[in-house]
Amino acid sequence: VGGGERFVDDNNGDDSDLVFSIFVQPGKPRPTERDVARAVSERLRASPKSAHALNQAGNLLRYHGRTLSAVECFRKALSVSPNNADVLLNLARVLFNHRYLEDAAYLARRSLETQPANRNAWLQHFTLGEILRAAGHSAEAAHHLRQAISLKPEFKPAQAQLRLLEPAGQSSLTVYTLTIIAFLVLCVLAGLLTTTEANLDAYGEVMKTQRHFNRAMAMRTLRMSINPRLARARGPPAPPPIVASAGSGSANSSGESSVGSSNNKDGNNN
Repeated sequence: VGGGERFVDDNNGDDSDLVFSIFVQPGKPRPTERDVARAVSERLRASPKSAHALNQAGNLLRYHGRTLSAVECFRKALSVSPNNADVLLNLARVLFNHRYLEDAAYLARRSLETQPANRNAWLQHFTLGEILRAAGHSAEAAHHLRQAISLKPEFKPAQAQLRLLEPAGQSSLTVYTLTIIAFLVLCVLAGLLTTTEANLDAYGEVMKTQRHFNRAMAMRTLRMSINPRLARARGPPAPPPIVASAGSGSANSSGESSVGSSNNKDGNNN
Protein backbone atom coordinates (compact mmCIF):
# COMPACT_ATOMS: atom_id res chain seq x y z
CA VAL A 1 0.00 0.00 0.00
CA GLY A 2 1.37 3.39 -0.94
CA GLY A 3 2.25 6.22 1.37
CA GLY A 4 -0.02 8.89 2.79
CA GLU A 5 0.84 11.43 0.10
CA ARG A 6 -1.44 9.51 -2.27
CA PHE A 7 -4.53 10.65 -0.38
CA VAL A 8 -6.38 13.88 0.23
CA ASP A 9 -8.68 14.54 3.15
CA ASP A 10 -12.31 14.44 2.14
CA ASN A 11 -15.54 13.12 3.54
CA ASN A 12 -17.21 10.46 1.46
CA GLY A 13 -20.89 10.94 2.19
CA ASP A 14 -21.80 7.53 0.75
CA ASP A 15 -19.46 5.84 3.23
CA SER A 16 -20.00 7.90 6.38
CA ASP A 17 -23.14 6.10 7.57
CA LEU A 18 -21.45 2.74 7.14
CA VAL A 19 -18.41 3.97 9.07
CA PHE A 20 -20.46 5.24 11.99
CA SER A 21 -22.48 2.01 12.11
CA ILE A 22 -19.28 0.29 13.27
CA PHE A 23 -19.60 2.10 16.59
CA VAL A 24 -23.23 1.08 17.08
CA GLN A 25 -23.63 -1.96 19.32
CA PRO A 26 -26.66 -4.24 18.85
CA GLY A 27 -29.36 -3.73 21.49
CA LYS A 28 -27.96 -0.40 22.66
CA PRO A 29 -28.93 3.19 21.80
CA ARG A 30 -27.10 4.84 18.93
CA PRO A 31 -24.23 6.87 20.42
CA THR A 32 -23.56 10.47 19.55
CA GLU A 33 -20.42 11.55 17.77
CA ARG A 34 -19.16 13.10 21.00
CA ASP A 35 -19.63 9.86 22.89
CA VAL A 36 -17.76 7.90 20.22
CA ALA A 37 -14.87 10.39 20.13
CA ARG A 38 -14.54 10.28 23.91
CA ALA A 39 -14.57 6.48 24.05
CA VAL A 40 -11.99 6.14 21.27
CA SER A 41 -9.68 8.71 22.86
CA GLU A 42 -9.82 6.91 26.20
CA ARG A 43 -9.01 3.55 24.60
CA LEU A 44 -6.12 5.01 22.62
CA ARG A 45 -4.63 6.66 25.69
CA ALA A 46 -4.92 3.47 27.68
CA SER A 47 -3.44 1.24 24.93
CA PRO A 48 -1.59 3.33 22.30
CA LYS A 49 -0.30 0.17 20.57
CA SER A 50 -3.58 -1.71 20.62
CA ALA A 51 -4.69 -2.77 17.14
CA HIS A 52 -8.31 -2.49 18.24
CA ALA A 53 -7.86 1.06 19.59
CA LEU A 54 -5.92 2.16 16.50
CA ASN A 55 -8.60 0.66 14.26
CA GLN A 56 -11.34 2.55 16.12
CA ALA A 57 -9.37 5.76 15.90
CA GLY A 58 -8.86 5.25 12.18
CA ASN A 59 -12.60 4.75 11.67
CA LEU A 60 -13.42 7.88 13.64
CA LEU A 61 -10.93 9.95 11.64
CA ARG A 62 -12.29 8.45 8.46
CA TYR A 63 -15.83 9.37 9.44
CA HIS A 64 -14.77 12.99 9.91
CA GLY A 65 -13.09 13.06 6.51
CA ARG A 66 -9.49 12.97 7.78
CA THR A 67 -8.43 10.26 5.36
CA LEU A 68 -4.68 10.76 5.67
CA SER A 69 -4.72 10.40 9.46
CA ALA A 70 -7.09 7.43 9.21
CA VAL A 71 -4.72 5.59 6.86
CA GLU A 72 -1.82 6.15 9.27
CA CYS A 73 -3.86 4.67 12.12
CA PHE A 74 -4.76 1.61 10.05
CA ARG A 75 -1.15 1.10 9.01
CA LYS A 76 -0.02 1.26 12.63
CA ALA A 77 -2.70 -1.25 13.56
CA LEU A 78 -1.52 -3.64 10.83
CA SER A 79 2.06 -3.34 12.02
CA VAL A 80 0.83 -4.67 15.37
CA SER A 81 -1.66 -7.22 13.97
CA PRO A 82 -1.01 -7.95 10.26
CA ASN A 83 -3.92 -10.40 9.92
CA ASN A 84 -6.57 -8.34 11.66
CA ALA A 85 -9.63 -8.78 9.44
CA ASP A 86 -11.32 -5.57 10.62
CA VAL A 87 -8.29 -3.37 9.97
CA LEU A 88 -7.69 -4.93 6.57
CA LEU A 89 -11.30 -4.31 5.60
CA ASN A 90 -11.35 -0.70 6.80
CA LEU A 91 -8.17 0.12 4.91
CA ALA A 92 -9.61 -1.62 1.84
CA ARG A 93 -12.65 0.66 1.96
CA VAL A 94 -10.47 3.76 2.18
CA LEU A 95 -8.49 2.65 -0.86
CA PHE A 96 -11.70 1.81 -2.69
CA ASN A 97 -13.13 5.28 -2.02
CA HIS A 98 -10.01 6.75 -3.63
CA ARG A 99 -10.20 4.35 -6.62
CA TYR A 100 -7.15 2.24 -5.82
CA LEU A 101 -9.13 -0.80 -6.88
CA GLU A 102 -6.35 -3.37 -7.17
CA ASP A 103 -4.97 -2.69 -3.68
CA ALA A 104 -8.47 -2.46 -2.27
CA ALA A 105 -9.47 -5.83 -3.75
CA TYR A 106 -6.33 -7.46 -2.36
CA LEU A 107 -6.98 -6.16 1.17
CA ALA A 108 -10.66 -7.12 1.03
CA ARG A 109 -9.75 -10.67 0.01
CA ARG A 110 -7.21 -10.86 2.81
CA SER A 111 -9.86 -9.66 5.24
CA LEU A 112 -12.26 -12.35 4.03
CA GLU A 113 -9.57 -15.01 4.37
CA THR A 114 -8.58 -13.97 7.90
CA GLN A 115 -12.09 -13.40 9.21
CA PRO A 116 -12.70 -15.82 12.11
CA ALA A 117 -15.12 -18.62 11.28
CA ASN A 118 -17.42 -17.67 14.16
CA ARG A 119 -17.94 -14.13 12.84
CA ASN A 120 -20.27 -13.03 10.07
CA ALA A 121 -18.37 -12.00 6.95
CA TRP A 122 -21.23 -10.13 5.27
CA LEU A 123 -19.34 -6.82 5.24
CA GLN A 124 -16.29 -8.43 3.62
CA HIS A 125 -18.47 -9.89 0.87
CA PHE A 126 -20.28 -6.60 0.36
CA THR A 127 -17.06 -4.57 0.18
CA LEU A 128 -15.44 -7.04 -2.19
CA GLY A 129 -18.58 -7.01 -4.35
CA GLU A 130 -18.48 -3.21 -4.58
CA ILE A 131 -14.79 -3.18 -5.48
CA LEU A 132 -15.12 -5.89 -8.11
CA ARG A 133 -18.14 -4.20 -9.64
CA ALA A 134 -16.16 -0.97 -9.97
CA ALA A 135 -13.29 -2.93 -11.54
CA GLY A 136 -15.61 -4.47 -14.13
CA HIS A 137 -15.61 -8.04 -12.78
CA SER A 138 -19.38 -8.39 -12.88
CA ALA A 139 -19.79 -12.13 -12.34
CA GLU A 140 -17.53 -12.30 -9.29
CA ALA A 141 -19.01 -9.11 -7.89
CA ALA A 142 -22.53 -10.55 -8.15
CA HIS A 143 -21.38 -13.69 -6.35
CA HIS A 144 -20.05 -11.74 -3.36
CA LEU A 145 -23.08 -9.47 -3.21
CA ARG A 146 -25.37 -12.50 -3.10
CA GLN A 147 -23.23 -13.91 -0.31
CA ALA A 148 -23.60 -10.64 1.61
CA ILE A 149 -27.39 -10.71 1.17
CA SER A 150 -27.61 -14.33 2.30
CA LEU A 151 -25.63 -13.48 5.45
CA LYS A 152 -27.47 -10.20 6.13
CA PRO A 153 -30.79 -10.17 4.23
CA GLU A 154 -31.91 -6.83 5.67
CA PHE A 155 -28.85 -4.97 4.32
CA LYS A 156 -30.43 -2.93 1.52
CA PRO A 157 -27.24 -1.44 -0.01
CA ALA A 158 -26.17 -4.94 -1.06
CA GLN A 159 -29.55 -5.52 -2.70
CA ALA A 160 -29.31 -2.19 -4.52
CA GLN A 161 -25.80 -2.96 -5.78
CA LEU A 162 -26.92 -6.35 -7.05
CA ARG A 163 -29.90 -4.84 -8.90
CA LEU A 164 -27.55 -2.42 -10.64
CA LEU A 165 -25.22 -5.26 -11.53
CA GLU A 166 -27.62 -7.86 -12.90
CA PRO A 167 -28.55 -6.07 -16.17
CA ALA A 168 -24.86 -5.56 -16.93
CA GLY A 169 -24.19 -9.22 -16.22
CA GLN A 170 -27.02 -10.30 -18.49
CA SER A 171 -25.80 -7.96 -21.22
CA SER A 172 -22.27 -9.34 -20.92
CA LEU A 173 -23.64 -12.88 -21.12
CA THR A 174 -25.65 -12.01 -24.23
CA VAL A 175 -22.64 -10.47 -25.95
CA TYR A 176 -20.52 -13.47 -25.00
CA THR A 177 -23.12 -15.90 -26.37
CA LEU A 178 -23.48 -13.98 -29.63
CA THR A 179 -19.71 -13.88 -30.01
CA ILE A 180 -19.51 -17.67 -29.68
CA ILE A 181 -22.33 -18.17 -32.20
CA ALA A 182 -20.69 -15.80 -34.69
CA PHE A 183 -17.38 -17.61 -34.29
CA LEU A 184 -18.99 -21.00 -34.94
CA VAL A 185 -20.79 -19.67 -38.03
CA LEU A 186 -17.52 -18.29 -39.39
CA CYS A 187 -15.83 -21.66 -38.80
CA VAL A 188 -18.58 -23.46 -40.73
CA LEU A 189 -18.38 -20.97 -43.60
CA ALA A 190 -14.61 -21.29 -43.73
CA GLY A 191 -14.93 -25.08 -43.93
CA LEU A 192 -17.47 -24.84 -46.75
CA LEU A 193 -15.32 -22.39 -48.70
CA THR A 194 -12.28 -24.62 -48.33
CA THR A 195 -14.19 -27.67 -49.58
CA THR A 196 -15.67 -25.72 -52.50
CA GLU A 197 -12.27 -24.39 -53.54
CA ALA A 198 -10.79 -27.89 -53.45
CA ASN A 199 -13.62 -29.24 -55.62
CA LEU A 200 -13.26 -26.36 -58.08
CA ASP A 201 -9.52 -26.95 -58.34
CA ALA A 202 -10.06 -30.64 -59.10
CA TYR A 203 -12.75 -29.83 -61.67
CA GLY A 204 -10.48 -27.24 -63.26
CA GLU A 205 -7.69 -29.79 -63.72
CA VAL A 206 -10.10 -32.23 -65.39
CA MET A 207 -11.46 -29.55 -67.71
CA LYS A 208 -7.95 -28.38 -68.59
CA THR A 209 -6.97 -31.90 -69.63
CA GLN A 210 -10.16 -32.29 -71.66
CA ARG A 211 -9.57 -28.97 -73.42
CA HIS A 212 -6.04 -30.00 -74.42
CA PHE A 213 -7.32 -33.29 -75.84
CA ASN A 214 -10.16 -31.65 -77.77
CA ARG A 215 -7.83 -29.01 -79.16
CA ALA A 216 -5.38 -31.64 -80.44
CA MET A 217 -8.16 -33.57 -82.16
CA ALA A 218 -9.57 -30.42 -83.73
CA MET A 219 -6.20 -29.36 -85.11
CA ARG A 220 -5.61 -32.81 -86.59
CA THR A 221 -8.99 -32.82 -88.31
CA LEU A 222 -8.41 -29.31 -89.62
CA ARG A 223 -5.04 -30.19 -91.12
CA MET A 224 -6.46 -33.23 -92.88
CA SER A 225 -9.35 -31.22 -94.35
CA ILE A 226 -7.02 -28.51 -95.67
CA ASN A 227 -4.42 -30.90 -97.21
CA PRO A 228 -6.04 -34.08 -98.61
CA ARG A 229 -2.62 -35.49 -99.46
CA LEU A 230 -2.14 -36.18 -95.80
CA ALA A 231 -5.15 -38.43 -95.93
CA ARG A 232 -3.98 -40.09 -99.21
CA ALA A 233 -0.48 -40.52 -97.85
CA ARG A 234 -1.88 -42.94 -95.49
CA GLY A 235 -3.09 -45.01 -98.53
CA PRO A 236 -6.28 -46.99 -98.87
CA PRO A 237 -6.85 -49.61 -96.36
CA ALA A 238 -5.25 -52.98 -97.26
CA PRO A 239 -7.74 -55.47 -98.78
CA PRO A 240 -8.33 -58.66 -96.96
CA PRO A 241 -6.23 -61.63 -98.23
CA ILE A 242 -7.92 -64.01 -100.76
CA VAL A 243 -7.48 -67.62 -99.86
CA ALA A 244 -8.04 -70.00 -102.89
CA SER A 245 -9.70 -73.33 -102.44
CA ALA A 246 -7.92 -76.61 -103.27
CA GLY A 247 -10.18 -77.38 -106.29
CA SER A 248 -9.60 -74.01 -107.86
CA GLY A 249 -5.88 -74.48 -107.56
CA SER A 250 -5.95 -77.84 -109.43
CA ALA A 251 -8.08 -76.43 -112.23
CA ASN A 252 -5.74 -73.54 -112.71
CA SER A 253 -2.78 -75.86 -112.85
CA SER A 254 -4.47 -78.08 -115.48
CA GLY A 255 -5.40 -75.05 -117.54
CA GLU A 256 -1.91 -73.72 -117.44
CA SER A 257 -0.58 -77.14 -118.54
CA SER A 258 -3.03 -77.30 -121.46
CA VAL A 259 -2.09 -73.83 -122.59
CA GLY A 260 1.54 -74.73 -122.34
CA SER A 261 1.06 -77.88 -124.40
CA SER A 262 -0.85 -76.03 -127.10
CA ASN A 263 1.85 -73.47 -127.31
CA ASN A 264 4.43 -76.19 -127.69
CA LYS A 265 2.46 -77.89 -130.39
CA ASP A 266 2.04 -74.69 -132.31
CA GLY A 267 5.74 -74.15 -132.13
CA ASN A 268 6.51 -77.53 -133.48
CA ASN A 269 4.11 -77.14 -136.38
CA ASN A 270 5.71 -73.96 -137.37
